[in-house]
Amino acid sequence: MRRRAGAGFSLIELVVSVAIVGTLALVAVPLLETTMKRQKESELRAAAQMIMQDVINDFTPHIENEIKRRLDARIERLIKRSE
Repeated sequence: MRRRAGAGFSLIELVVSVAIVGTLALVAVPLLETTMKRQKESELRAAAQMIMQDVINDFTPHIENEIKRRLDARIERLIKRSE
């Protein structure tokens, strides 16, 4: 086949290139979705850890004070029983 200068691509060449792009898309799209899902899970896990640390930091002094108060009360009761 002879080509004329500046005639462009043949139909076969276009079909082959579209098939190649389609095949690449079939492989790339699921990988992209998986990567995006893992990224979202990672972001959520990091946010949950930050919230958990904030809760621990906020409540630890209160919990420690309550535990200390209860232990002191038990010690006092034990001392009174042993007298």
